[in-house]
Amino acid sequence: MEQVTPPLELVFDGPFELWPISSDKWPLKEVASGQGIYLFTIEVQDQYRILYVGEADDVANRLRQHIRYYLSGRYWLYEAEALKQGKLVKTWKPTQDSEVALANFPQLQAALMATLPLIRLFVCRTATDKSSRWRIESDLISALRHSKAASAFLENSRVSVAPGKDCQQVAIRCNSALFELPSTLSL
Repeated sequence: MEQVTPPLELVFDGPFELWPISSDKWPLKEVASGQGIYLFTIEVQDQYRILYVGEADDVANRLRQHIRYYLSGRYWLYEAEALKQGKLVKTWKPTQDSEVALANFPQLQAALMATLPLIRLFVCRTATDKSSRWRIESDLISALRHSKAASAFLENSRVSVAPGKDCQQVAIRCNSALFELPSTLSL
């Protein structure tokens, strides 16, 4: 008799502000504790456009790492009004060179203050193993890449793993409208 894998349900909670961070208590510490999948989004006309899909063993720690990378100039930053209209107009090009970031700090600071307050985070805590989370992350990115409108806004340039041959159904739910987020995946 063939063993049937029960369907998996992913529930994304949010939106949560990524920025500003209070040194006293970071509100995402409890929400994002543990392993899971997360989405960076921007609100555009009463729905959230997905900017980035990620997964982590410890989402809160990964978010702190993202923030450090933003603050050190390692990520793209965008013009705020264009973001609010669903367009990516770049105002900062990523650099791995801290001297470049420091030499251009006024430009970096202005770009950070325009971009970071607009990012809204959605988090799905899940007890799935790392390889399953990679598959889910990759399948979400692939699904978004199949939509011309969603793909134009998505920063993920690659997927972690190729689609598998198993066929576990994954239902996706969220309490907010996430633009082009599929309601199901087949892993």
